[in-house]
Amino acid sequence: MAQTDAAVEKPGRFSRLLRRDSDGYATVRMGAAAAVVVEHAVPLSNHGPSFIPVSLHTNLGVIAVSVFMAISGYFVTQSWDRDPSWWRYLVRRFLRIFPALAVVVLVSAYVIGAVVTTLPLREYLTNPMTSGYVKHNLVLYPVMYNLPEVFTGNVYGPAVNGSLWSLPVEVIGYLLVAVAGVIGAIRYRFLVVVAAFGSAALLQRFLTQQVEIGTPTLGIPTHALLLFMPMFLFGMAAYLYREKIRFTWLGIALCVGVEIIMFGSTMAEITRGVTVTYIALALGKLLPRALILPAWIAPASYGVYLWGFPVEQSIMYFGPRSQWELMALALPITLVIALLSWYYIEKPGMALRGVIFRLARWRPRRAAAVPSSDAPAPVPVPVPVPVPAAAGVVASSLPDPAVTPGAPSTEAVVVISAPSSTDPASANGQSPPAGVVVVNGASAPDPTPQSAPAITSPQTPTQTQTPPQTPATAPAPAG
Repeated sequence: MAQTDAAVEKPGRFSRLLRRDSDGYATVRMGAAAAVVVEHAVPLSNHGPSFIPVSLHTNLGVIAVSVFMAISGYFVTQSWDRDPSWWRYLVRRFLRIFPALAVVVLVSAYVIGAVVTTLPLREYLTNPMTSGYVKHNLVLYPVMYNLPEVFTGNVYGPAVNGSLWSLPVEVIGYLLVAVAGVIGAIRYRFLVVVAAFGSAALLQRFLTQQVEIGTPTLGIPTHALLLFMPMFLFGMAAYLYREKIRFTWLGIALCVGVEIIMFGSTMAEITRGVTVTYIALALGKLLPRALILPAWIAPASYGVYLWGFPVEQSIMYFGPRSQWELMALALPITLVIALLSWYYIEKPGMALRGVIFRLARWRPRRAAAVPSSDAPAPVPVPVPVPVPAAAGVVASSLPDPAVTPGAPSTEAVVVISAPSSTDPASANGQSPPAGVVVVNGASAPDPTPQSAPAITSPQTPTQTQTPPQTPATAPAPAG
């Protein structure tokens, strides 16, 4: 029997490792991140400009980042739609991007750079270029790629993390969603479609040298900004028109056909915004469950993207490698670091959202006023309490709004007052005469007719006054 129970429980121990998400979007992002590592391995090992043939006029990295931008535009717009609060939206975006970015920048500057630099350690640490690398990359303006005398002997050159260039484009997309949401442009979704096609047309005219735009723009390479912002906008439009879009394998095939037909055309940049966005989102929706990565691996795609370049440069620092050797070494090492980043930096950082939202909703209660010795004593407030019929205390019957007029009331109200030394009845220990109520030590006629008996309500609980309590923490908003 024990063996049978063990056999039944054993699969459950590994169920978390084998569990998969209900869709394949995280898997598609992980595939795009791995494609960036593969693409970088070729130039970093000095084996050509790109993993795919140059005759195709693109490269694997551009395709991968386009997929990232399209999916990001879709889900970031969904995030705003679910909670259209500008400050909570910005908190979510900040905690998703910057904790992992801060760690990779600091480790690159003060661990990797300190180990491989040819400068004396003290000179390296005090070099303005080192502190500048950290300062500028933490705010993503402008992005810096080199550290003093770091990777200077590598075949590619001294760049420490060439993947950082795309993050400002991503952040601009985030801000674009926030601005569109605040001014209400998202409610008019056709405007997003117009902006998407307009930005794609601007890219086409820029590439064909029909317009000139300064380089860089907003501290970002103009070509990169114009190349990937249309993908983000088309992702936004896809979410806003999600009820009208059907993702099918036939649709994917049609998009591939359009790309083949438009290959080499100057209009390909406009059609590519639609085709790449559709293919990326459709793959996430239609990916067979057997191809979806386990849920404990898939979320680490951002870490793979951030860490791939410095890992590959570090490998090349210790000796020349072929592109295949570099890929074989870099991919597993990068994945391990990315998983550590996800579980110990990114995921805990995202959990801070709930803490921040709860703190923002907490409001201290106004402290109860403490009367001074000079202030007059407050007039007692009538408190409903059950009064026994033989208690010798006069009760006045007040009308109950829930009872038909003329019917006897079920509420008894007793005016309670502390004994006063000036009250002769209280001083002599005598009870007040019938038909008299004691209020603040003074006697007053009882408005209740003497013929009417005191009405008591044993079901009415005795109410007691309690001091104000410290307010409990309010629950975090959904999402």
